[in-house]
Amino acid sequence: MEPQRRPRTFTPLLTALWAGLTWALLYGVIDNIPLLAQGDILSHVRVRFQAMAYVHVAYAAAAVVLMGAVGLVLTAVLAVVRRPAGRPLLLGLSIGLLAGATSAGLWLEHYRILDLPDSNPNKLVSIGYTLLVAAAAAVVAGWLTYHAARWWVEGPEPRRPFWRGLVRWGPPLVTLTVALLLAAVGLYRNVIRPALPGPTTGQVATPERPNVVLITIDSLRADHLGAYGYDPAISPNIDALARRGVRFDQAIAQSSWTLPSVASMVTSMYPTELDIYAWRDLKMQSHLDPMRTTMAESLQAAGYRTQGYATNAWITHENGFDQGFDQFNCFRTAEAFDHDMLLQHPLLKLSSRSPFLYKLGWRGYYLLFDRRLLTGNDGLAVSLYALSFLQEHQDERFFLWLYYLEPHTSYAPSAAFPSAPTDVSEEHYSWLSSLDYWSFVASSEDMLVPEDTPVLTSLYDGEIRDVDRWVGGVLDELARLGLNDRTLIILHSDHGEEFADHGGFVHGITFYDEVVRVPLLVAGPGISPGQVAAPVQLLDLMPTVLETAGATLPPEAHGRSLWPLLRGGALEEVPIYAEMRHSSLQEKKMIRYQGWKLIYALDSGEMELYNLAADPREQVNLALQERERGEEYLRLLRRWLAQAVETEQALPRSVAPAGVDEHVREMLREGGY
Repeated sequence: MEPQRRPRTFTPLLTALWAGLTWALLYGVIDNIPLLAQGDILSHVRVRFQAMAYVHVAYAAAAVVLMGAVGLVLTAVLAVVRRPAGRPLLLGLSIGLLAGATSAGLWLEHYRILDLPDSNPNKLVSIGYTLLVAAAAAVVAGWLTYHAARWWVEGPEPRRPFWRGLVRWGPPLVTLTVALLLAAVGLYRNVIRPALPGPTTGQVATPERPNVVLITIDSLRADHLGAYGYDPAISPNIDALARRGVRFDQAIAQSSWTLPSVASMVTSMYPTELDIYAWRDLKMQSHLDPMRTTMAESLQAAGYRTQGYATNAWITHENGFDQGFDQFNCFRTAEAFDHDMLLQHPLLKLSSRSPFLYKLGWRGYYLLFDRRLLTGNDGLAVSLYALSFLQEHQDERFFLWLYYLEPHTSYAPSAAFPSAPTDVSEEHYSWLSSLDYWSFVASSEDMLVPEDTPVLTSLYDGEIRDVDRWVGGVLDELARLGLNDRTLIILHSDHGEEFADHGGFVHGITFYDEVVRVPLLVAGPGISPGQVAAPVQLLDLMPTVLETAGATLPPEAHGRSLWPLLRGGALEEVPIYAEMRHSSLQEKKMIRYQGWKLIYALDSGEMELYNLAADPREQVNLALQERERGEEYLRLLRRWLAQAVETEQALPRSVAPAGVDEHVREMLREGGY
């Protein structure tokens, strides 16, 4: 007679470890369901899972600590439940409920489902889909935990008939199958199908209808390029492009930060009309409405192959910037294995001042991550993608958009340009190069000293030199393939950058020229090389490109084609407007016209007026001395804003437009609108 096996029990330590490790595994799996649904290039699946593994180490460590407390509570409850069979059931129910609740929360967060207006027909479907995923996670997690715990307590069970096993395993197997099918559908729709080569356009570029290569370099100041009077050693390739094309000396962006600026550029509409903003009343509308027509959509309709590569976290599929592209490779913002989300993990979000934690969290992850994948500051990958595209599609008419994040913060170049001051300690230098945008906005004025500005400037210039080298590789390849005579090349920035010019740093807060005046270079067939002093705006790029391609300009577009200026002619000057909408408590509008600039803060009513001809660095505010001129410009600003708000409310949309903010209404009421 075999001795009866003594049932195992759950100790507090065992329960804590069990709950923590189970939660780590489930949390990692659930958190990557959106990865499959979001999708990317199929050839990168292997390295993406390597990156996931790195993140899940952090998940597991945090889960053991955080869920250890839950495990102790469960142990206390299990001690009350005297029947051994009830303990595995309770543990399974607990883990199942936690898994279901977490999966629902993660899914809602990743896709911002609750932020959708009730009028959106997809909201109810999305919530139902979320509940289905949460239910699947709860059933599978609870079932696995229950049976594993029961095996631990009771030992292996005797063999049973096959049909009884099917009955017992049926519900979780069906649930797991449904979950895998859902993931497979998302994988096919977003990974496999987009990666399949599309049909050729069958059209070849000509000088009359050339290819279009649009190069966007984030945060690039015009006055930090050799072509605009800076040290020529910093940007030899970009300067060479300027010499064989047209350099616009006064190109103005429609906003002081990326999302509204680029959205305006690709649609030739103002941010207010697009209903694009961030953090207004603690909410954000960062998605480009699919009912607006983009530059890529117009070119695609005109028979162009369209391809985009972007590394800015705003310029993504999620925000609608893939509209009109046959293929659009972009920075991933929703997946948990991106380095930004990794660094936000509770165990790693301790201090950016620690070189060890910084290297462990950021550099360690980045080394494991395949450099071919588009992450934040990865301009080399953009250029490598571009070279491959040009070689493959050189015999087709194409539109290629290359978006380089450098020289955006953090400023981490291959080498500073010129060399940083030698009296800066290595630790302080590393800290300065690790500061991100929000570090500057939140507390840089308190942390930085005047001696830091030249160090930051040299790091920033080093980023420009790096991106110049990568852009140069693309320009050289166009020349090697013989495409220069049938390719229109446009190089510009979405905004500039501040280096204590007016006391602050980075961008997005002010409308001074170091931020809104951007470089704009255009070269290609039919263009007379030279420079243009007349003010132009990024709104003008879409009409210019569509005229080049023989494509139709949408009726809501506001910009004008720059071709008269590109051929050595002239254009009548018009007022240029820009706006910054970061929140309902921080909204500014700008008008620039006839050598003057007015900046108006809607919340406070404060005005700044500058004579740009006499005061190009905008050091003397003439709002009091030139009161009549200021009021005249303010009337123009009110009239434009009233038209923009009317357009915002009148245009057909897939999502209802937001209501007009109270201080916008107040500004319009003061002007009689």
